[in-house]
Amino acid sequence: MIKNQSRSLINKILVISVFIIYLLGSVPLILVDIYNKRKYAFILLAIFMGLWAMLYYPFGDQYRYFNDFERYFYLDFNEAFLFNIASEFSLYTINLIDYFLFEYSKAGLHFEGFRFLLVFIAYLLTFHVHWNIDSEYFLSKKESFYLFIVLFLLVPFFWICFGFRTGFGTCLVMYGVYWLFYRNKKCGWLAIVLACLVHFMFLLIAIILLFSVKKRFARFSLIRISFYVILGYIAFLFLLKLDFPFFQLIVDSYVYGDYGREYHWTSLTIGLFLLHTFPCLILLYAFFV
Repeated sequence: MIKNQSRSLINKILVISVFIIYLLGSVPLILVDIYNKRKYAFILLAIFMGLWAMLYYPFGDQYRYFNDFERYFYLDFNEAFLFNIASEFSLYTINLIDYFLFEYSKAGLHFEGFRFLLVFIAYLLTFHVHWNIDSEYFLSKKESFYLFIVLFLLVPFFWICFGFRTGFGTCLVMYGVYWLFYRNKKCGWLAIVLACLVHFMFLLIAIILLFSVKKRFARFSLIRISFYVILGYIAFLFLLKLDFPFFQLIVDSYVYGDYGREYHWTSLTIGLFLLHTFPCLILLYAFFV
């Protein structure tokens, strides 16, 4: 036993050393230790994905966030977040991500580090789900590694890097759904509420979960889920066509803003927008059917 522990410690020191010296070269070693169910390897992989995210070039939504990050440094809290119906800036900054981005900017830290934190936390939450499933069902190494591959690919890495909120919010919803329904822990609602505060689009998922009175979805509930998603999609298009001034102002401020005037709401773009939650829907299906 002592000999095995010493060998495990030496292996851990070796992998961490390679990770520090040659980051990319350590990935195969990390994957081997993930196969061997060593938790530290999962943490190293989450750090690796966060560091990789720092290389993402800020275009699209990232360009807006970067400009807001620069602007926050010169604004006080009331100027940045006091709700004003006449202010485009105040309308699209009412969310947790912008609040923490404000604090991050005030601390004088680098913008890329914020992207690292979100990606790192997203993978850590996903790997925490893996650890719990593995320990509950006593999975073999092969089964555990297959589960790791599935959960790893479910993390919307690109969408977290591209727009922060949709991808990160999806991971929060997945984490909350796991604890709420799979483990029957009401603390899962905390993650779901946080996801809604990160991005309002997750209110649709939260409403679906509230309508579910059973602890587990039945097979016919997939039809009900699809119905609510389609109904929300149609309702959004309907409100958009009616040209309500307040609703149109929110859409114009949120979508067009200062940096996205070439973007247009169409059936295709709204459909792509809703697909950001696709990993969450896959996990819902896997857990409850």
